[in-house]
Amino acid sequence: MNKLLIIWMAILLTSIANGQDFTGVYSFNKGLNKPNGILYFMQFAPDSAFFYLSTTSGNPDFLSTDIKGMVKIDSSITYIKQAAACRLELTLLKTSIIVKQDTGCQYEYTTAGTYKKTSIVIKRSPTMVINYTEKPAQAKQDSLEVYVAPSLQAKSKVILCKENDIKIIDEFNAFFLVEHKKYKTEFMWVQKKNLLIPKK
Repeated sequence: MNKLLIIWMAILLTSIANGQDFTGVYSFNKGLNKPNGILYFMQFAPDSAFFYLSTTSGNPDFLSTDIKGMVKIDSSITYIKQAAACRLELTLLKTSIIVKQDTGCQYEYTTAGTYKKTSIVIKRSPTMVINYTEKPAQAKQDSLEVYVAPSLQAKSKVILCKENDIKIIDEFNAFFLVEHKKYKTEFMWVQKKNLLIPKK
């Protein structure tokens, strides 16, 4: 009887987690010049999401950590392996995400904390840090299909492009994150094969 109850609870938790869209912007802030963090969580399928996570220690050192990656959602807890000895654990709740990290994670500043949902709409903050050298790029055609996450499963739309409209600001696997003059706060991922990078 107890085994059946445990199995039923596990199935229920999985179905609840998989039925909810956790997409949103999550953050914590402990005050002016004190530790803060922001988590962009882009769920593009019931069992898959992409994230950006940035934290800063605050005064006096202002140490920071910026990471990104894919996660598989198979329960209310999901794990991300960043390195051999480093694993992050994300607990997905209705209005927050709790991040825990192993002691083997060698980040400049910890990613651990409770990040409260501040928006269900994903928009890039002007203060968002991306450790990437920007590159100009050109679309191979006048229109370009862009995705909200670096996956062909993610929602997409088609935008029109002129010669100097686009710059590459990040990359992940077979995708570039681009910025367009008209869509400066949107996350727009483009397949690398659809862009030309001018030779210097």
